Amino acid sequence: MAKGLSRLNKVDRSNAANVTGTSSSVLLDEILNILLDMCFIVSHDGNLLDLNDPARDFLGANWDRLHNTLFTSFLSTATRNNFEGALHRSLKGDGKDRCEVQFLRNNGSVVDAHLSFSRYVPPQTDALPVSIVVARDLSEEKTKELDLLRFSNVAHYTINPVQITDTKGRMIYVNPAFEKTSGYTKEELVGSNPNMLSSRKYPKEFWSKVWNEIMSGKIWNGEIENRKKNGEPMFTQLLISPIIDANGTIAGFFGVHRDITMQKQLEQQLMHSQKMESIGTLAAGIAHEVGNPLTSISSLVQVVQRTTKDEFAREKLELIKHQVTRIARIIRDLVDFSRPSTFQLQLTDINKCVREAVEIVRVGKKSKDILFNMGLDENLPGL
Repeated sequence: MAKGLSRLNKVDRSNAANVTGTSSSVLLDEILNILLDMCFIVSHDGNLLDLNDPARDFLGANWDRLHNTLFTSFLSTATRNNFEGALHRSLKGDGKDRCEVQFLRNNGSVVDAHLSFSRYVPPQTDALPVSIVVARDLSEEKTKELDLLRFSNVAHYTINPVQITDTKGRMIYVNPAFEKTSGYTKEELVGSNPNMLSSRKYPKEFWSKVWNEIMSGKIWNGEIENRKKNGEPMFTQLLISPIIDANGTIAGFFGVHRDITMQKQLEQQLMHSQKMESIGTLAAGIAHEVGNPLTSISSLVQVVQRTTKDEFAREKLELIKHQVTRIARIIRDLVDFSRPSTFQLQLTDINKCVREAVEIVRVGKKSKDILFNMGLDENLPGL
């Protein structure tokens, strides 16, 4: 097509008169004025021949200024080629085309619009075809698209795992953080039910209560334990919010997780520390209550050892003394273990430990007819 669109010539102006002067054209004007969208009648070379009331109100100028004005003068420079191409195709092709443009208003604002072109041939035999251009304001749609883009970026790039499900509970979207946390890929998750992550620790009544609450339009918030793909526990603080459309109908559910696995591990470590503190208190009491009787038993054993001549009795008394000493050492080690202290590594006589363990088992009734054969390496490093 030509590089630019020229003004109407004399023939074109007479054509414009024909378009707006006949009874059929009057009917066309009435029809266009009924429409809520902006409508323009544009000549084959791009001049504005007529427009309906919504279009006139939108441009905010009188008819003398608008009539026979090059239509592209109302458009931003970046979108004029879009209009010229669509106009040419609609008049030379199948009579229909469309494009997006930006209108420049008198107040300096820019309005995005969608144009639909339809070729119209006036009833006069010598009339040239014109294009009826219907413009639909896209400002609200563009704003919604921008809001949706912002939301999608927030949901996609947040560090918190996010999932969106339909009204039947099937996942239709998960963000990369959800994939990373769960260990599953998007392809494995989308289309599946969230119970594929379930730890099976919650009864059906629990999830039925959650489902009934969110189906009633309420927000549910709570801590849950799931399972990652590798079987490890995944603790999260979960918030489920219904997605409600313009008609007030629930269209799906938006779930946001906050990974609290590390927090749970720290809580478990704290509980373990508290248990160890309790064990320390208990060990201190045992050391006091059991230590004194053990000392008395050890003293009595030594007295009997000095007074008896029976070798068998002396052997068994020696074993009792060793075991009493061992019990006292265990209690002492238990107290030391429960205290926050600096541990020191030291050599241990493994052979001695094995002998003592075997002696304890040997004196039992169940080991009466059992022969113990110990193969100890005497070359092991000792104390």
